[in-house]
Amino acid sequence: MSFYQKLDQRLVQGALGDQLFLPLSTLDEFTKANITAQLPRMTRFFYRGLADKVLLHARKIFAILVLMGEQDTIRDILRDGLKDEDLPLSLPENGSAYTLVSWNRKVFKSFAAWGKEARVKEFLAKQWFVLAPVFERSGQRIELNTKCALPIVNTELIAGVNACMMVAPLLTISKDDEATVAIKEFRVKASFDHEEENLLKVQNLEHNHLIRIIATCDREPSYYVIFPWADGGNLREFWQDEDSHRTPELILWSLRQMLGLADGLKALHTENCRHGDLKPENILHFKKSDDPSDESQGNLVIADVGVSKFHREATKLRNLPTNTKATTPTYEAPEAHPDVKDPRSRVYDTWSMGCIYLEWVVWLLYGMNAVRRFRQARTSDDPMIEAGSFYIHAPQGTPPVHPKVSEAFGVLKEDPRCIDGTAFGDLLGLIAKDLLVAVDSRATASKLADQLGRIVHDAVQRPLYFYKQVDPPPDIPKFFTMP
Repeated sequence: MSFYQKLDQRLVQGALGDQLFLPLSTLDEFTKANITAQLPRMTRFFYRGLADKVLLHARKIFAILVLMGEQDTIRDILRDGLKDEDLPLSLPENGSAYTLVSWNRKVFKSFAAWGKEARVKEFLAKQWFVLAPVFERSGQRIELNTKCALPIVNTELIAGVNACMMVAPLLTISKDDEATVAIKEFRVKASFDHEEENLLKVQNLEHNHLIRIIATCDREPSYYVIFPWADGGNLREFWQDEDSHRTPELILWSLRQMLGLADGLKALHTENCRHGDLKPENILHFKKSDDPSDESQGNLVIADVGVSKFHREATKLRNLPTNTKATTPTYEAPEAHPDVKDPRSRVYDTWSMGCIYLEWVVWLLYGMNAVRRFRQARTSDDPMIEAGSFYIHAPQGTPPVHPKVSEAFGVLKEDPRCIDGTAFGDLLGLIAKDLLVAVDSRATASKLADQLGRIVHDAVQRPLYFYKQVDPPPDIPKFFTMP
C-alpha cells in the first residue's frame, strides 16, 4: 500500500457535518524513514535534513501534499518559511491566485511554482483535513471554521429540540488519548451563550464534585458544549447497578460522596448560582476519581447546572416528552407549588438534596425495590403536585412534608442501624430537621456541608458510630415492601 493510500484510507468523516479529517494519531506515525521514502532520490541525496524538518515543523503540510500528489514540492514550501503553525492559509483579497496568506498575515509565494490555480485551491480545501482541533486543556473555547471537522465520530443522539445531547466515542482529547464525550448542540446562539456563561462560572470553581467542560465550540450555525462522558451513568443508575452489593466500604464511600456533593453545592451557592433541578439523574458517576480514597467506586458530580428559561426549550435526557417542565417535580421544594408566590432562594436546592439523601439511605439499607416502593407510597390528591413528591399542599402556610415521608423517618429510626449515636441516625436527623423543612428553617448548603463533615469525620474515627453491625440484618420493613 502506498503512503498516499494509507493516508487516504485514514481520512474520517466527522459526525457533526460532512467534513473529513485525518486523526492526529496518523500524523504521530510519521517517521524520518517514511517521509524520506516519499521524496525524489536527488532531494534525498542533496537535502539530507529535509525529513527532520518535516517531522519538527511540517507534518500537516506534508500530509496535505501527499494527498495531492505534490510531496516533491515540500523543499520549496519549507524554504518559503511555511510551517504547520501557519495554517490555515487563504487567498489574499485582490491578490494573486498563487500567493497565500496565513492567519497571522505571513505571505507565501512558493505555490506559484505549481502553475495551476486549481492545485492551489485544492491545497486550500485539503488543509482542513489536518486542522481538526486537539483538546489539550479543560475549558477551551474554540471558534471553528465551517470547513473544519470536529474530531468526533459515531455520535448517538440522545434527545433534541433547540438543544440536543449526543454521545460520541473516539474524540481525540490530546496527542496520546481518546475518550468518549457528551456533546450538547445548540442552534440558538443566545441559549448557547447563556449555557456557556453558567458553565464557565462552575469551571472556575475547580470543584471535584461539579461538572467541568472539555470545550465549547462556535461553528455557525451550530454551537457545542463538550463534556467528559460519565462512564458510570448517573446516581440512580449506580443504585440499580450496585443493588446487590452492601459493604462497609460502599457505605463510607456514600457518606463521603454526600459530603462532596454538599460541598460542591456550597461552592455553587457562593457564586450566587442556584442549581434548581437536583435529582439523581443530574448527579453523574465517573468510575475514576482524582481522590485515591474513592478508587473503588469513583466520583459523583453535580451536572446540568443552571436551569433557566433556556433549558426549558431543551428536551430532557432519556427521551422525556418535549413539554416536560424544566425541573423535576419529584424533588421540587414546597415553594415550587403554584400557590406559593415567593421567589425561590438557594435553599431550594438543599430540599432537593434532602430528598436524594433520604432515598440514598433507603437504598443503602433496603435496596432499589424499597426506593421504588417509597416513591409509590407518596401519592398526591393535588393535581398541581406530581405523585412521588416529598411534600403535600396545605391551604395555610408552606406545604408540609408528605405524611409518607414522615412515616418513613419513623420506620427508619426503628432500624437498629439508625439509632441515635450512629452515622445513619445522625444523617436521618439532619435530613428530617434541617433539609425537609419549611424554607425559613432550612439549612444552607454551607451548614449542610459542615454537619456532613462532622458525620464523615466521626464515621472514619469511630467504627461503632460509622456502622452498627446487626447480625442477622433486620428484615426490610413492610412499609418499604408492600405493593
